Amino acid sequence: ALQGLGAGSLITLGMTVLGDLYGLERRAKMQGYFSSMWGGAALVGPLLGGFLSDHVSWRCVFYINVPFGAAAMALIAAGLGEPVARHGRPRLDLPGLVLFTTGVSTLMVGLMLGGDAPSWYAPAVLGPLALAFALLAIFVRVEGRVAEPIMRFALFRVPLVRAAVATGFLSGMAMFGAISFVPLFMQRVANATATQAGFVLTPFVLGWVSCSIVSARLVLRVGYRGVVIAGMLSLTAGFLLFAEWDATLTLPRAMGAVLIAGTGMGMTMVPMLIAVQNAVARRDLGAVTSMTQFFRTIGGTIGVSVMGAVMTHRLQLGRDIEWALHGVFVIGLVVCVGALLSAFLVPAGSARELARPDALAAGPPEAGR
Repeated sequence: ALQGLGAGSLITLGMTVLGDLYGLERRAKMQGYFSSMWGGAALVGPLLGGFLSDHVSWRCVFYINVPFGAAAMALIAAGLGEPVARHGRPRLDLPGLVLFTTGVSTLMVGLMLGGDAPSWYAPAVLGPLALAFALLAIFVRVEGRVAEPIMRFALFRVPLVRAAVATGFLSGMAMFGAISFVPLFMQRVANATATQAGFVLTPFVLGWVSCSIVSARLVLRVGYRGVVIAGMLSLTAGFLLFAEWDATLTLPRAMGAVLIAGTGMGMTMVPMLIAVQNAVARRDLGAVTSMTQFFRTIGGTIGVSVMGAVMTHRLQLGRDIEWALHGVFVIGLVVCVGALLSAFLVPAGSARELARPDALAAGPPEAGR
């Protein structure tokens, strides 16, 4: 839980700081670099962790983070200075925070129970789900009345924010839901080793990293809409290939499909982040960045639960694992089609035309000192 609090805060804060320091052109480039660093770490980290676990000790997987964390703290302290603005003591929206955290946590419990239970209509499943929706409904009412809400629903009036939430939620639900089952398919159906099953995801990260950098620059020339639609088409094409997998699947064929899907994610995530950061006032950068990250994450969590429930249901019918996992990828394909349709919510026009005037200029010079 402590690691989750830290990681969740740092990723969003990093993206927000970049949005605050730079204007439109530099912001696009820096967000692409930031995403590529994250992708590179996601590629190297598991490999290094596996090596340390096999040859040294599993405890070293945690200890090795300490010097990196200390170095990051020193770099931030030395390189990220900013003037202290005193506009009064901020008010913590404690009721909203409690309602939101409890509601989302209860929703996750209900989804996990639904994936394991024989039926989604069981009282043990419906109870937590009903409680979750009730808490979130109260949360919405509370947020409309407080002076400093943790989630500003007024941001949904911005077309780019609505598009980012919809595309992020659906693409996260499809990709992060299905990607959890790719290694399982490789091992149980294609008879791959554990190492091969893990290695097959490498092209996903490579496609994501490379296209994050390219798409961040491309949106400055052609706008957001074309890039995001192309990314969703690539993601849907990847799922079409997933849905055709069977026991004859080879490693190169699997890696090709995963690469296409990763390319699609790279062409959607960073462009939409840049879009929303340029579409809102500077004071709302943190709120809109965390909002888009949250809906993408919650989409992935729901995707894993729903697809896991589909696999469990098919196995309970007495069918084999190949048929069960085929259903998982078909569900992902259906969600991808929805994500593709949501990409048309992105307004047409160049990045400059869709940006607020104050988003075109860089932040205060003092902020980067």
